[in-house]
Amino acid sequence: ALTKSRVTGPRVIALLTAKLVAAHTTATDEQELLYAAAEVLTDHEFKLLVEFVRENQSDIRVHRFSGIEARDMRVQIRHESHDSNWPNESISIGPLDIASDVGIWASKLKQIGLISDELREKRKAYREDGEAHIDMPGVTQNLTWWITLSAEALELAGLAEKAMPISSP
Repeated sequence: ALTKSRVTGPRVIALLTAKLVAAHTTATDEQELLYAAAEVLTDHEFKLLVEFVRENQSDIRVHRFSGIEARDMRVQIRHESHDSNWPNESISIGPLDIASDVGIWASKLKQIGLISDELREKRKAYREDGEAHIDMPGVTQNLTWWITLSAEALELAGLAEKAMPISSP
């Protein structure tokens, strides 16, 4: 089979190809990534991608630089806060397990280069303050795990949404 998907993947490939043919051009490196993604995602994974983008639409960011506009979607996946004055707990500061925290579809898109992930740490020291009932100085540590879907990943989700079969009520 050309793709893991029986329906959506081949339709995404057809939509991409039609776009290129209409423009009398060949695929860019970014469009080649879309073809690669269309070959590895299953129909169910395409559905999960589309649902994820719909649910997180408010996280789409638009960047403008020198007249060029680019979009991406940055989504917070997990957040943990810790205080040096509270008993130590075991905390994970490792990379995001994108397959279990988001889905296998996201892991596949990360391998292709359409999704990236990062861990951000923010530390803030505070002082003793009798009025605020803070008995001793300390440090708070905030860990936040993010994923970013590239503009191409968002385009893939849009193509998949168009290509997915209309489900019956």
